[in-house]
Amino acid sequence: MTHASLADTVISRLRLIEDLRTKLVHVKWSRDVFVLLARVARDVLQTARSHGEYRRVAELAEQLEQQVNDCLMGGQLPQGEGRARLLELLDELQQLLPQAEVGEERRRGERTPPALGPILLLAGEDGRALAQSLELEGFQVRRLDNLTGLRELRAAVSPGAAIIDLDWARLFQARELEELRLQLGPKTPLFLLAERSDLEARLEAVKAGSAGYFTKPVDIAALLTQLAERLLPEPLRGSRVLIVSDQQQLARNMARTLEIRGLLTQILSQPQQLLHSLYRFQPQLLLLDLELKEVDGMQLAQVIRQHELGVRCALLLLATPQQLQRDRELLSGGGFDVLLKPVADEHLQALAMRRLRSQQLQQLQLQQAHERDPVSGLYNRPAFLAQLERALQTSVAGEQEREAGPLGLMLISLEGLRELQESDLRLADRLLAEVASRLRFALGYGYQPAYLADGLFAVMVRNAYQEALLATARSVRRALLEEARTGCAGRLLGKVSIGLSLTSQDCQDAQSLIQHAWQACRMADEDEGIKLYQVAGADQEAEEYHLRRLLEEIGDTVKQQRLNLVFQPVVSLHGDTCERYEMLLRLRNQEGRELQPETVFAIAQHHRVGIVLDRWVIAQAMRLLRERRDSHPNTTLFINVSAAILQDSALLDWLSAGIERTGIDPGCLVFEMPENTAQRRQEAAARFISNLRRLGCGFSLERFGTRDDSLELAQALQVDYVKLDRRLVAELAGDRQRQEQVREITQRLKAQGIMTVAGCVEDSVTLVLLWQCGVPLAQGFFLQRPHEEMNYDFTTRFR
Repeated sequence: MTHASLADTVISRLRLIEDLRTKLVHVKWSRDVFVLLARVARDVLQTARSHGEYRRVAELAEQLEQQVNDCLMGGQLPQGEGRARLLELLDELQQLLPQAEVGEERRRGERTPPALGPILLLAGEDGRALAQSLELEGFQVRRLDNLTGLRELRAAVSPGAAIIDLDWARLFQARELEELRLQLGPKTPLFLLAERSDLEARLEAVKAGSAGYFTKPVDIAALLTQLAERLLPEPLRGSRVLIVSDQQQLARNMARTLEIRGLLTQILSQPQQLLHSLYRFQPQLLLLDLELKEVDGMQLAQVIRQHELGVRCALLLLATPQQLQRDRELLSGGGFDVLLKPVADEHLQALAMRRLRSQQLQQLQLQQAHERDPVSGLYNRPAFLAQLERALQTSVAGEQEREAGPLGLMLISLEGLRELQESDLRLADRLLAEVASRLRFALGYGYQPAYLADGLFAVMVRNAYQEALLATARSVRRALLEEARTGCAGRLLGKVSIGLSLTSQDCQDAQSLIQHAWQACRMADEDEGIKLYQVAGADQEAEEYHLRRLLEEIGDTVKQQRLNLVFQPVVSLHGDTCERYEMLLRLRNQEGRELQPETVFAIAQHHRVGIVLDRWVIAQAMRLLRERRDSHPNTTLFINVSAAILQDSALLDWLSAGIERTGIDPGCLVFEMPENTAQRRQEAAARFISNLRRLGCGFSLERFGTRDDSLELAQALQVDYVKLDRRLVAELAGDRQRQEQVREITQRLKAQGIMTVAGCVEDSVTLVLLWQCGVPLAQGFFLQRPHEEMNYDFTTRFR
């Protein structure tokens, strides 16, 4: 047996053991599965025992075979300690599977793609903001404000792309610009920015070899999209191709042909195992031979197209001329790409590369659409918050060598738009689109405005100093209120209020920055309409007055019972049918408008009103658990609490009395607090958690995993759950290093008896990856959005 075929055999048998373990745990603890398990364990032992690199696999397989055979001979399936030992063996074998797969991929010649060179940005002073926006999206940028030294720079680095501001570049001689283009070379995509938008200017740009032409003010989102598309890595290194064919020689020949181009291949000769291979291998391209013995190939192709993972990978069908003639109608109607057998190597390579590239672009476009508001085209709330968090991390990290200024936030509140959204959605959409256009015009390139909802827009400003930030805000307000421009905005915007805030020694997190900007927005007067958040001097009295007003508004909301709860399920990925929900509090003012959660909870955690809100939610949780005790006895509720509750000395007695009065199981109450809050108040948090544990309640850390000492903190506090930070989950797909990080965190927490929850799950691929990483619980829009009823079907098991 060759080394490659040995590896394929070991990997396939380990996967089969993994399948059988799943059936035992999640389907049925049955004798039939034990018989199959004994046969597979024997097969693995015979295959792996004589090869040193699979020594551990052979040892575990021998132990597994012995224990399973003992059970079968004794006529009784293992229970208690025997069952636990068997599952431990299966888990150890399962953990060896990724190592075997990685080793096999390495043997097949996986190579790290060359590092992408920096983007050369040739622009004047205005280019500074654009450079910062590109860097925030992960691009390396080298900004030049003159042409001196370009030749030396070009010799030192190979740029990934170049962006030239033509209006600035016209300060130089045509000969210099021609030399610049020659230095860049034909393989470097060139993007041009200019004031002109006429056809002649665009033709000149094409003659100059431009890959994209953008008129000012530049739509940063569109520029980023084109950059990402042009700079996508070649779909060679690491791209996975699954070949489904029971003709072994044909499959091996195709695998060799594709591996020459650096692709990773896997051959599946048993079509019945297709869905499992989709989950495990996650191919970007699937080659399906229609000439199969056990399954109708055309029907299998339709199954792939209907499966959530099959939709995400490119599909090529291999057919004989006779099959093409027979299934012509189905093939043409389904839009399939077909290769006729026998397949020429060059044709296979070219079509595979083209389909992989197309798939990459499609995935990129889907991701970008997910981050945008559909009407305005601006970033939506989740995307903006993630971007703000990244910018704050960079700011807090230092970067003093660049002498970066503070980070500024601009919140723009449009009263007219908010009112229109409640009365005339069609007109509101027209206004929203026009406002987005005016914002881009006023800000110029380098800024990426976002629409947060409810008439509220946000703009993040790098290197923001007070006077410059105020000047930018005035330009924005003028552009929004300018009557001379055509459109409906002038008469429909209503009051335009702009609140500004800056990072400082006491304000380095997103929640505080948003809270400060929102308070300033509420304090903006009618004439100027702009307010910069400050707490010093004469502004302190006004700030304190406004803070009192906000606290009074929150207090009035509580008194008038303008509070409601929504519930989002926390779902097991491993067959546990216990019902778990996170409770989310929503508040509305007298006009019925929802108060911004970030603002409410940022203020509440520092004042007694936070205790009032926390107690109200806890009381509602106990009431709901009492009402559901008979019909849903296994319901667990996660309750977000503020830092203020750590100062509530009477809470434990009140909570103990409530548990006794309602007769609920205290273990069904899990209190949740952000990791950073618990770390900053670790001593108080430890006492609080210890007291909760004495009552029998649970505790969870959310936004977990952003610190180097996160695991040590969870262990020190002896928490029951952690909820992974959204960035760990959002960046999981396509990032093997991130997947390994999540897997390691989950395993280490499991060893401490702590369950891991993954929040913000928004697609099926992420859900599958979490399952593969061993994460036991998941939560997010893909499973269910927050709902006013607890109505999720937990009996539906994840496969």
